[in-house]
Amino acid sequence: MSTRKTANKSNKYIVDECFRPLEEFPFGKLPTLKQVLERCLYFKDYRKDSVQRDVSVELFNLWVNYNVYPISVIGIKTKLSSYIENFYKFVNYDKKKRGQKYETDAGGFIEEANQLFDVHQKDHKKLAEIEKKFLLKNLFFRYQISDRAGAAIASATLVDFGVITKDKMQHVIDK
Repeated sequence: MSTRKTANKSNKYIVDECFRPLEEFPFGKLPTLKQVLERCLYFKDYRKDSVQRDVSVELFNLWVNYNVYPISVIGIKTKLSSYIENFYKFVNYDKKKRGQKYETDAGGFIEEANQLFDVHQKDHKKLAEIEKKFLLKNLFFRYQISDRAGAAIASATLVDFGVITKDKMQHVIDK
């Protein structure tokens, strides 16, 4: 990926809102849509699939690091691509034709851009599979415990979260 070389060319304006390239996501919190767009702007060809895919992978890993299970990287990229296309349309809108509708739409976009870029996994079946993989990976490799002990701890955790009940035993993890 190529990055921007000069800060002057990298400023993008929608109405009075400035989007500046962001070298990395802020530490300690999940990013807003504006921060995600600014992260894409760090790369010269921010509309390319490869840039959007790489930023989507960064977002996926960021959400997992904060123990929030995201949708798939493909789902994140699809959502990101839509926002980037809207952003691009606003930035390149003919200045002579900008009127009340443009200002209203751009204002709505800016308001939405200040919200969390939410990619939380809401599908409980997929979430159960992600939890299994996450628990197994972390218990077995990070803490170096036996497969049997890891399976018991992981299953107990899923019971605590209500994923495993007397009626739903299909998610039990065995050794």
